[in-house]
Amino acid sequence: MQVPADAAWESEEWYGTKYHRTVLSAEIQNRWTTQPPHADLMLPKLNQYTPEKNDMKGPQEAAPSAPVKVIDTDKVQAYHVMDCSFGVPKAACHLQLTNFAVERSPRSAVCLRMVLELVQEVTNEEAYDAEEAGLIFDITNSSQSSPCCGLRLSFKGYDHKMAVLVKNMLKCIAEFDITQHLSTFELLKEKTIVDYRNRRFQQSYVHAITANNAFQEKPFWSNEQRLAELETLKADEVQSFLKDFLSQLLIESMMVGNMTAEEAVVLMNTSIEHLSSDKLAPENVPLLKTTKVPDGVTVLHEELNPDPDAVDSSISVYVQVGERSVLQDVTLELLCQIMDKDMYSVLRTQEQLGYVVAGVATSKWQVGGVRFLIQGVMDPEHLEGRLENFLHLFQDKLATMKPEDFAEHVQSLITKKSEMDRNVDRHCERLMTELCSHTYVWNRKELEVKALAEVKQEDLVKFFVQHLSVTSQTRRRICCHVVGRAALDVLKSAGVQPTVTDASKGKLLVFAPGAVPFPLPSAEGADIQLPEPTFTTMDEYRKSSADFVVQK
Repeated sequence: MQVPADAAWESEEWYGTKYHRTVLSAEIQNRWTTQPPHADLMLPKLNQYTPEKNDMKGPQEAAPSAPVKVIDTDKVQAYHVMDCSFGVPKAACHLQLTNFAVERSPRSAVCLRMVLELVQEVTNEEAYDAEEAGLIFDITNSSQSSPCCGLRLSFKGYDHKMAVLVKNMLKCIAEFDITQHLSTFELLKEKTIVDYRNRRFQQSYVHAITANNAFQEKPFWSNEQRLAELETLKADEVQSFLKDFLSQLLIESMMVGNMTAEEAVVLMNTSIEHLSSDKLAPENVPLLKTTKVPDGVTVLHEELNPDPDAVDSSISVYVQVGERSVLQDVTLELLCQIMDKDMYSVLRTQEQLGYVVAGVATSKWQVGGVRFLIQGVMDPEHLEGRLENFLHLFQDKLATMKPEDFAEHVQSLITKKSEMDRNVDRHCERLMTELCSHTYVWNRKELEVKALAEVKQEDLVKFFVQHLSVTSQTRRRICCHVVGRAALDVLKSAGVQPTVTDASKGKLLVFAPGAVPFPLPSAEGADIQLPEPTFTTMDEYRKSSADFVVQK
């Protein structure tokens, strides 16, 4: 079809592109109608997640700090916040499906892992369509920020078709029939087996953290335990597990963004209609525990690096402080921020201990503390001795820090805490952490800023002396050492038999209150008397120890 020479051209509104409109002749219409379609040319299928509306549901102003509970039943706890402050028609929805049955045994844990792998694989095509339309879906069975005993699903993007995506994904989980995907199950099972086997090749410090978690977390299932169960796992067991898992659920949800409270209620009610679950029985309500170290006690776990060719050794020293509070949290963060530059300068740059040197405020199931990590070619005992020396010297530096330097650190952390959420998903994620932890401190950022403004330098020094000082009689430490090939080679070349062997894993050395297993450098020629520990196993210690308890 040719455009007439005298055709009238128009300009497109937005970019000024020239175009011409004319009526198609009957001949052309007939030819296009009767011509068979070309095999290599086709239109993509209709994407059901493409948004058709982009209207804002509320004013572009700051969102309320606290969400509103829109559903409150024995089975569903759903919260909502209208947040149009970013001026985009987007929302975020996070859901957690909880049933403590997933943590009863390592076999239950790997069943949940296989459910996760299968759902991700089967929904991959639909998740791609949603992503092309601006909706992102994710599913996991773990969380670093809050307890997760089950599955956690997150949705973010344009709000108009979000309810459709949430409903379709929950329907897929509720109606999943593994007999329709047996070949996929076998492929994913083999992939997951390889994943567990390859974890022995992770960085040395990861093994140290894993050992630390094995001591603290109750329940805890090791990679070796999971691998042993997975190798004999059958598809029908996973199907039976999924049925039991879905039979009783606590469903927790946080919805934030460009949606009204009424829309949030409709989203939840229509999405969970396929989950015909009962409320959790008492034995399936999560009961999470963390091993409580007595005041002044140091617990030491030593093991060889699972990868015999790995050169580096590492230490993970977790100083357990106590149950979380706003004041304790900001005190730990401030302390670690002040220590960070000095640790890097002294331990990494000057002493050349290794590339991984860190001191991070962290929490394990609402119990706060500081984790020190060092990875390098030197023996773990040497690494920990240098860490002790650093803490000893840092105590004096903290006490003599100039007031203006201390105030600068405080203001830096206040500025960081005062930053607005970057988007509705980050807003939703922050509130979801409070919901799943059952802490419900919705205005935590504001409280932390207020608490920081009241922290005095002498308070920080006192906190350090009580909890982290080498001379403290109340310091509680969980020390995990991983010995690499370089440290073993040094011992063997000197004709010294290594004390850490394959049999060391799972055994504990427990030092009495106030004992310092890795003493500070003493005067030359002085006779250093090392404290004598008592010996036990990790399993025995965990069984007999007191616990911090987090009851959801």
